[in-house]
Amino acid sequence: MTTAVLEQETVTVPVEEVSARLMAAAPVKQTRSITVALAFLIGCVALMMTGFAVILPVFPQRLQALGLGSEMLALMIGDMSRRSIAVRLELAEDLPQITGDRVQLQQVLMNLMVNGIDAMKDSDGTRELAVKSQRAEKGQVLVSISDTGVGLPAGQADRIFNAFFTTKPNGTGMGLRISRSIIEAHGGRLWASDNSPRGACFHLTLPIRADSHE
Repeated sequence: MTTAVLEQETVTVPVEEVSARLMAAAPVKQTRSITVALAFLIGCVALMMTGFAVILPVFPQRLQALGLGSEMLALMIGDMSRRSIAVRLELAEDLPQITGDRVQLQQVLMNLMVNGIDAMKDSDGTRELAVKSQRAEKGQVLVSISDTGVGLPAGQADRIFNAFFTTKPNGTGMGLRISRSIIEAHGGRLWASDNSPRGACFHLTLPIRADSHE
């Protein structure tokens, strides 16, 4: 069983039903694109390791902010179920459209979700990954991904975005650096904060399409 907030209503439903509802809302047709994105990001890491400054090209298209998080979560919800991780969704349904590179933004969200899942692997308490989306100030959409894992390294909340800084035994220290570069290339921000009562929360903002303002 997985606890989820769907359509602003808290319900407890089987994980298979959560997955089915997410897939219906945002069909997943991105497997090949995600593979290409991973290869692209690996190439970026290789260039960065040789000292090159990498400017990530953005191929913009009109996007529904709600769909991006749903698609990634639908891909990963089976793994979270096997790890006994509950999913909490608070996705605003009236979000305006954004402009961005679908594959790059999906890769950012996947990286943040995977980090949250990894942070909870040794947790003895409640394991919960929460995904929240809402309107923010200054014509932006805010997406937050939080976990109940080990939390951020003390006093180093921003250092985690530095290249090659990692708290994982086998980490590259490049995932968050590239993720922030992608979000900044889209005109947004990516930052982290402590989650209450434990864990970490990652927030990202993306600008709303100019023709979507009311």
